[in-house]
Amino acid sequence: MQTHIAVPLDGSSLAETILPHATALARATSARVTLLRVIPPVTSLGLMGVELPENWFDEEMAWSRNYLVQVARHLTDEGGINVQTEVLEGDPATEIVTYAQKKHDVTLVAMTTHGLSGGHRWLLGSVAIKVLHELPTSLLLFNPHGKVHRPPGPISYKTILVPLDGTRVAEQALDEAKSIASHMKATLLLLSVMPVSPESAANDYLEREAEVLRKQALQVAVWENDGHPVEEIPQISMGLEHHAGLVVMIARGHGDRQQHLLRSISEKFLQHSAVPVLLSQVQEFISQEGEENYER
Repeated sequence: MQTHIAVPLDGSSLAETILPHATALARATSARVTLLRVIPPVTSLGLMGVELPENWFDEEMAWSRNYLVQVARHLTDEGGINVQTEVLEGDPATEIVTYAQKKHDVTLVAMTTHGLSGGHRWLLGSVAIKVLHELPTSLLLFNPHGKVHRPPGPISYKTILVPLDGTRVAEQALDEAKSIASHMKATLLLLSVMPVSPESAANDYLEREAEVLRKQALQVAVWENDGHPVEEIPQISMGLEHHAGLVVMIARGHGDRQQHLLRSISEKFLQHSAVPVLLSQVQEFISQEGEENYER
């Protein structure tokens, strides 16, 4: 369950497209939100040799504070969310990760895959990659695909897709997915992402998992695939977009094979759709975590 969501913004409209998703989760879980703005050092701005005004930093700090306050006021007025703001100085990715580490109640960082590059605004693509690799908490990523998406009203996810590869490590994402589904009355859609032989074994595994979840008063469906789940992601993504979808999966796997598979899946979802992907941090690697559990 989310209790504190940190949302890095660079001042661009593209970066702000994460806000409807962050606030949707905040409303559903009664989490507070902190809007972050990181002022990068002059040496990273591509302005070497350019003389800046003596009061450049003070002006940038004032602009950042005013910008965040305006965004926070809008979120509070619209959704009644507890919103705070904080301006940091330094390398954006490093400061975001450090903030999440020091603020131990931060349970989720929500950001877009790309922001606005140019001038003193930081390029969020490289920032998102570094944050993903070093963040100690879960990460919500949204790819605006270069467009400013403005939902007509508050977002409420109807379908939450959880890719599972048959390991207990991947199943840890279900904890976060169940919490969101319960609060939003959404349907959990289980997807097998590990081709097995015979193919029916994967679907049998999903049905067993679905039955366990249904006993917890959750709505659950199973996406049956033909043994090539990664290739079906573009089709799945289109369906999720039409049904207000969210993808929840673990952020990292155990071993090179699982890690490569998970990276491919998350990248394909972000590439092919405007569906947010919540990458849940693994709490622990369970014994025999690299083994499939289709036969249990």
